[in-house]
Amino acid sequence: MSAVEAIAGGLKRVTLPIEGMTCATCAGRVEKALRALPGVEASVNLASELAEVRYDPARIDAGLLSETVERAGCTVPYETRELAISGMTCATCAGRVEKALAGVPGVVRAAVDLASERASVEGLAGMLRAADLVAGARRAGYDAELLTGEAERDRQIVAAVERRLKNETWRVAAAVVLSAPLLLPMVGVMLPGWLQLALATPVQFIIGARFYISAWKALRAWTGNMDLLVSLGTSGAYWYSLYLLLAGPAGAHLYFEAAAVVIALVVVGKWLEARAKHNTTAAIRALMSLRPDRGAGRARGWRDRSASGGRFCRRHRRGPSGRASEWRSTVSSQAGAARSMKACSPVKACQWRRTQTTRSRGAQSMAVVC
Repeated sequence: MSAVEAIAGGLKRVTLPIEGMTCATCAGRVEKALRALPGVEASVNLASELAEVRYDPARIDAGLLSETVERAGCTVPYETRELAISGMTCATCAGRVEKALAGVPGVVRAAVDLASERASVEGLAGMLRAADLVAGARRAGYDAELLTGEAERDRQIVAAVERRLKNETWRVAAAVVLSAPLLLPMVGVMLPGWLQLALATPVQFIIGARFYISAWKALRAWTGNMDLLVSLGTSGAYWYSLYLLLAGPAGAHLYFEAAAVVIALVVVGKWLEARAKHNTTAAIRALMSLRPDRGAGRARGWRDRSASGGRFCRRHRRGPSGRASEWRSTVSSQAGAARSMKACSPVKACQWRRTQTTRSRGAQSMAVVC
């Protein structure tokens, strides 16, 4: 069952987790505060720390529910979702996506990064649905996909971006090859009108189809973008040239080269921008992959903490000379039993490299980098 459901009469039902309740009086206070809101029906369960709320979204904002719970002395936890956004070309696009995501019920804050084509959305736990976020971005005219944090899924998204960039390379090459002959009249080599039409048509309607699609999405969202301007300008030049070719006076100047060359130049610019974004994102991803999985602390018998799983290892060994031992661990992904003092608890098969470090101020100073 979804955390947010539509019920009869335009009402919505949402299940909110509540933190901070310690007794039945707390639950009653939260329930009373929620029911005091106009058009809200609420039932709070102390044992499960959940509140079943029915409300009219036309009268009550989801954020008001959280504020009401906080005024009653408890809190509603937040959760964060990450989305991959495709189709953004400028800061205006990023702002439009951000505004659309902020309007999704339950969203408290939305931030969109144009360079990495990522959106970070923070909202109320129990109300933040991935389907609503994706639908909100698509209503704004852009494709979105939820980032789950799974390595395999993230690799699939990266592979899809690389395939799209490769296909775009072929489009750029085709646009340049078809548009270049249309510039020959600039050096005195005249081309027949039918040949100009044959060269400009695939550039206009095949390579330039992306501009028409983006323009239509922008019009559906009652807004405008650069793709809308490109499609309007090049279409005007193309159709006017076609009219002159078919019904105009003989020898009339045609503007097929203007439409085709503009589309080719814009496509080349978008391709260069996409390559720059891809290289930047790949560099950031490579830098993040260097993040150590484990950290080190200082103690009599040092503590080693896993950054991802939160597991701890404690080891302490001192030789006869009073020098402490430092161990470097590489932990595999298979869980196992701790069979000796050199195995992490709860944990896994480890490989160790031993070095030496001196005592510092009466305590052992240990360091590990994995």
